[in-house]
Amino acid sequence: MTKYRTLFTFTMTILLGLVLAACASSPNYDDFRHIRHWDEFDDIVAQEDGDLFFLYIYLEGCPACREVKDDVFDFATENKGNHSVYFVDRADIAGTAPFETGRYVPALIAVRDGEKADLETGVSGIRSIIDAVEDGSYTHDYADFEHIRDWDEFDDIADSEDRGYLLYFYLENCPACREVQDEVFDYAARSDGHYNVYFVDGADIEGTPSFETGQYVPAFFVFSDDEILDHQTGVSGVRNVLDAVTEYDSP
Repeated sequence: MTKYRTLFTFTMTILLGLVLAACASSPNYDDFRHIRHWDEFDDIVAQEDGDLFFLYIYLEGCPACREVKDDVFDFATENKGNHSVYFVDRADIAGTAPFETGRYVPALIAVRDGEKADLETGVSGIRSIIDAVEDGSYTHDYADFEHIRDWDEFDDIADSEDRGYLLYFYLENCPACREVQDEVFDYAARSDGHYNVYFVDGADIEGTPSFETGQYVPAFFVFSDDEILDHQTGVSGVRNVLDAVTEYDSP
């Protein structure tokens, strides 16, 4: 009897050790960088220096948060060198958020240059972003890119550019713009592109331009300093410009 009791004690000790080791090796919320006060946000934006990063908002008692947390933990760990993930405990955050974060958790917010670029809630929404980022198909949005909001800014851009650059004109509800937008986003997002791309929302621009902008969107203007080198409109015209500048960028 003593022999069996000893064997049982030994077995339980081993099992307990394995359980404790597994618990110790499993990540938890405290292992990740948290924002505890929204005043920290500006410092994070400066640190990220224009790179896309994510805010993950959760509550520990939330069933959906528990369901998706391992996916988020893996995403935050594996993408550490590419896209930082900052955790926000909805029950432990002070101050006022810099933008609308929604009412529901879990939520994953994409941020670029301090602006909200995307927001998904719920298990399926969060997994869709994670899957898209990991397979390289995560799409951008107009808000991800630098815009000219007033034509007074144009002279400063022309002065600051020491090589060619592009102005892309669009309207969000334009079918042709939607057809070609991902191709434009893909080029504009490249860090090694020879031509910087500045976006102009035809419905959200003030002032008077110093050149004839035309009536049609989508449209690309190719500039050197303040001189127009090319102007093309429509899906085929935009693709012609993208093909030309992409070929120029190629070694």
